[in-house]
Amino acid sequence: MTGTSRRIERSQIWIAMLAAAGILIHLGLRYLTQAGSEVSDIPLYVAVAAGGIPLLWTLGQRLIHLEFGSDLLAGLSIAAAAITGQYLWAQLSCSCFPVGAHWNRMPRNGRAPS
Repeated sequence: MTGTSRRIERSQIWIAMLAAAGILIHLGLRYLTQAGSEVSDIPLYVAVAAGGIPLLWTLGQRLIHLEFGSDLLAGLSIAAAAITGQYLWAQLSCSCFPVGAHWNRMPRNGRAPS
């Protein structure tokens, strides 16, 4: 595995962790502290901006090079959810995106790439 692909994989792991943390903090604020949606949505805004923008940037670069794949569909769902104000769904897509990217790189014999 090259240095660039390791860096991309690490960044995708951080994006997935950030998305999961944003979702957990949002749910904790919303249901455990009974905070209003103005306060409880702040972690989602931060996580969508910090996680979704790099993912969409990478997808935009692939789109310019005419590299189409299932990742493009995930990027469209992130963008559509953010545009319509469904930040929780955008975060769920952000957290699933790196898992799907890793799954697509796995060989078909079921072993993880080394």
